Amino acid sequence: MHLSPKKPGGRLSIGLGLGLAVASAALITQALAVTVQTVSPQGEVAKVRQARVTFSDSMVKLGDPRLPSPFEVACQSGKSVTGAGRWVDDKTWVYDFTQDVPAGTRCALNLSAGVKAVSGEAVTGDKRFAFSTGGPSVVRAYPSPSSYSKIEEEQVFALLLNGDATQASIEKHAYCEVGSPRFQCNK
Repeated sequence: MHLSPKKPGGRLSIGLGLGLAVASAALITQALAVTVQTVSPQGEVAKVRQARVTFSDSMVKLGDPRLPSPFEVACQSGKSVTGAGRWVDDKTWVYDFTQDVPAGTRCALNLSAGVKAVSGEAVTGDKRFAFSTGGPSVVRAYPSPSSYSKIEEEQVFALLLNGDATQASIEKHAYCEVGSPRFQCNK
């Protein structure tokens, strides 16, 4: 193509056209990049039995789910946290925990080095994901709030928690509430 300097705006239109072509190529490259599309759970979740990861492109050949795990799963807890990973389909990998993940546990899913899609493209974007089950919480209280029983002045309450609580954690986070405001419980 020849640009004549006598045509006003000729260079501008070529510049805009070239800029649009470069931007389009960048968008197409980004759209074709293999990424982790969804991870569940993330953040703080009280009850976890499975972690699920979905990729943007086929990671295993359909019918061949024997590839090694694309993620290293590491959990920090006072109790043993175990499980096993498996491919559900060509884009979805799950990690099934042997038991519900205990309260007070933090888990990280780190993409293993060298993970590639069936196309040979490496996975780009975020490679580390995390969740926690939060601290122990009250599952049931005795007497229960719904029992409409009178509370005595020296009432004792029994609390069933979803995990082990330390004395320090109870002293820091526990409170009593009768109407409003909250107040520190007696030890």
